[in-house]
Amino acid sequence: MSWLVLPFWIAGFFLNTFLEPFRYFGLAVCRSQRQSRLHLLSVVRVFVLFLLLQIGEATNPGPDNVFVLGTANPSGLRNKAPYVASHMAHGDVWAFSETHLCSKEVGSLNAGLKFAGSPFQPFLGGFPVPSSRTNAGTWKGVGVLSKTPVRRLPHDWPIEVAQSSRALAFTTLLDDVWLTGGVVYGEPESHLYANRLQHTEALLESVIGSVCYLSSGPRFVAGDWNVLNHELPAFRMLEQAGFRDLQDLACDRWAIPPQATCKHRTRKDYCYISAELQALLVDVQIVWDVWPDHAMLQGSFRRLKQCIPRDVWRMPSAFPWPNEWCVPADLWGSLEGTPTDKYSQLWQQFEQSAEQKLPFVPGRHTKGRAQTKRLSKVHVGKMPPCEACQEW
Repeated sequence: MSWLVLPFWIAGFFLNTFLEPFRYFGLAVCRSQRQSRLHLLSVVRVFVLFLLLQIGEATNPGPDNVFVLGTANPSGLRNKAPYVASHMAHGDVWAFSETHLCSKEVGSLNAGLKFAGSPFQPFLGGFPVPSSRTNAGTWKGVGVLSKTPVRRLPHDWPIEVAQSSRALAFTTLLDDVWLTGGVVYGEPESHLYANRLQHTEALLESVIGSVCYLSSGPRFVAGDWNVLNHELPAFRMLEQAGFRDLQDLACDRWAIPPQATCKHRTRKDYCYISAELQALLVDVQIVWDVWPDHAMLQGSFRRLKQCIPRDVWRMPSAFPWPNEWCVPADLWGSLEGTPTDKYSQLWQQFEQSAEQKLPFVPGRHTKGRAQTKRLSKVHVGKMPPCEACQEW
């Protein structure tokens, strides 16, 4: 019981105790006074009852002020569902590399997560890892684990990439905003992977194309890429698209130097985020005490509902200008109004004159030059991506 409630409860108790003899013995108390006293007792009891109620709490409280996005290499997720449910429940979206999971084991992992009372939705894996006992078939597997439902993105990747069990592009609806992500697990340095750099570059280029250039809104590309920082041209592709790694952002903003994430020796785990997520980033952590070989790289962000709207200047599409068309030579002098109004009328005359010379009517999206006079605010991530049709 709260200390604020206790004085009122004590007052009501003593008031009830003091007035109780008058109820039972009727010591010169008239009926109207008894009714007033009973009414007063009822008011006091109702008031104390309302003070005992805990207002503002619910069985399912709302989301925290931040959400956590990160990447991890667990060196295999087989039989680790209870461990994941207990040690990674603080995160909202996790990109996993090296899962070792085939189709049957993905189902077993989801059953284990459900049995353990995990807050996550079913695990979504990439192309299933072949049921092979060789090392070449073991060092594979990607997937994503999220507290909101996840689905794959459509793509036109080469079959070698799509069925490599090393690349996945997905999307999830978080805070009514579509968060798009990609996870890549690069080929390890081993005699079994003679062309690992070329293959990892192909994996990254495919995922970067789908996530960075064919999607919009908050996006990220993460995973254990098994290459050093800027060892491949794909790093420049990400930076040209406006993406930055979490550790690089932490170094620029808070002077936290990048750390090695693989066996305390090399930096091979990355999480590149788009400009929309960069504006919401509040913290970056390297967590070493969850998995044996790789640290978890995670970032804390303000909720996606706090995304800053993008200012958009409406621009028409290309107009199918005819080879020849005529406008009055003194058109500018015949127009009236301010220079801004005259410029708007000038382009309107240009488009109307050119449209009359065309054998067809151009679409409305091709017209409207010099008609926009103010910016429009657009909230990114509101348009749902297309659904993938392929099934493994």
